[in-house]
Amino acid sequence: MKKMTFKIYMAACCAALAFSACSEEDATRHGVAPAKIGTISLNTGKDQVRPGQPLTASIALPTGGQNISEATYTWGSLNYPSEKEENGTAYFSFTAPEDPGQYSLSFNARYSFLGPDAEGNFYKDMSSTLDYTVISCDIFSSFWDDDLATTLKVYPRLTESTSQPGTYLGTFADKLSSSSFSTVERAFTFNDDVLSKITEYEIYTNTDVSTYARKFYVVRTYAQRRFNMEVETEYYDDASTPGLHTPIAEEDWNDENWKNEMGQKLQAGTLRLYCKLQDEHTQLWLSAFDTGDGSGIYLVRDYTANTVR
Repeated sequence: MKKMTFKIYMAACCAALAFSACSEEDATRHGVAPAKIGTISLNTGKDQVRPGQPLTASIALPTGGQNISEATYTWGSLNYPSEKEENGTAYFSFTAPEDPGQYSLSFNARYSFLGPDAEGNFYKDMSSTLDYTVISCDIFSSFWDDDLATTLKVYPRLTESTSQPGTYLGTFADKLSSSSFSTVERAFTFNDDVLSKITEYEIYTNTDVSTYARKFYVVRTYAQRRFNMEVETEYYDDASTPGLHTPIAEEDWNDENWKNEMGQKLQAGTLRLYCKLQDEHTQLWLSAFDTGDGSGIYLVRDYTANTVR
């Protein structure tokens, strides 16, 4: 009986020691984060990108560490999730800012531990930051010596016109509108595989015909402000006097009677408005004329290289 009691006592002691050892082991499972984090790369392969250009960033996920219960990876100050994480690499797609300047993109990693690390923290944050430059282009996100492949890379959603092969079409935010929600159709034309012209066009309709000339003036004014262009010439062609280019004075745009008359003639199809603007790199021709059915006017903007530099 004494032998049996001794064996039970020894078994209880061993169990107590084992439990104590396990508890001590659990209590000392200190968290350790990976030793380092890598660098971010852009799919452009360059440190300079164009305004509004679609980009994909990637980074190798950190390796190593101990007693990590959860790892969370996000991008930027707003902590966007990765587009995908595969083969040890995280990817994030985004669009470059529209305004030229210096920008940065961060990759953020948070490691939560099963137990506190050596400093007593239950998690550790690590980050990597890429600085990049959005450059100024000749117009929008283009240079006038861009080839077709470059253009399609910068504007990946363009589609080739079925009626005009070699011309590529897309819908974009309207830079010459006061509304941030306005869009405009844009066509890219190439000559010997080099970008030669960009055309934007819209149909403007209003029951008040007096707004037609005003709309033209607003587009012209935004071109001056947004692109820092200067007005070179401005005139209208009246069908009553073929071939006559009548200059428009600045004070005409402040004359409501004159604008009403212009609007009525635009709608009737007896008059066209023209304006030439330019900066160091780009020339812009604005034109307004009737749609042919009396419903409104076409507003066309033709951007070409400024050959006088």
